[in-house]
Amino acid sequence: MRMFVGIDLPEDVRDGICKSRLRAIPKRPVTDRWLVPPENIHLTVKFLGEVPEPDVPELCTRLKECTGAMPLKLAAQGIECLPDRGPIRIIAAGVTGEFDRLHGLHQAIDSACESAGFPRERRPFKPHVTFARLRPPRPTKERTRIESTPLHAKATRVFEVTNFVLFQSHLEPEGARYVPLARFPVA
Repeated sequence: MRMFVGIDLPEDVRDGICKSRLRAIPKRPVTDRWLVPPENIHLTVKFLGEVPEPDVPELCTRLKECTGAMPLKLAAQGIECLPDRGPIRIIAAGVTGEFDRLHGLHQAIDSACESAGFPRERRPFKPHVTFARLRPPRPTKERTRIESTPLHAKATRVFEVTNFVLFQSHLEPEGARYVPLARFPVA
């Protein structure tokens, strides 16, 4: 089972992000496969990859240990092109808000996953909300125009994170489909 841990976004924030991407994506032909479906828009906290089905209960037990943190407030802020250098492969909304608490939640989830047998993340945590995957990648020269596109007002409203989710990712010919398997309160 392909899995990751993420934060669900409120529907109106996802809607605002979808409206923003219509302005941000390069004008050359865009296919639906570039666009992350609205129901799949989320903030990834930890990618797990393939997880054997018998390991899921232990993983859930460990993730339950991450509760006890206070709810935190976040908002989408600005459009980012990823990676930071070279051709653009991903267009995302940046994230702002209670970063220290978000990083604390990330560390708690990373530790819980490590105790369940998953390696710690080696790259620094860079919170963002992917809304388009560009294939083929776009040239670096388009970065300034894309990143200067403002987010739709709905996307930037502050929202409270009260839980995180263990998602299963089903890779299908028409694109990925994410299914929430378990929710874990942070309060």
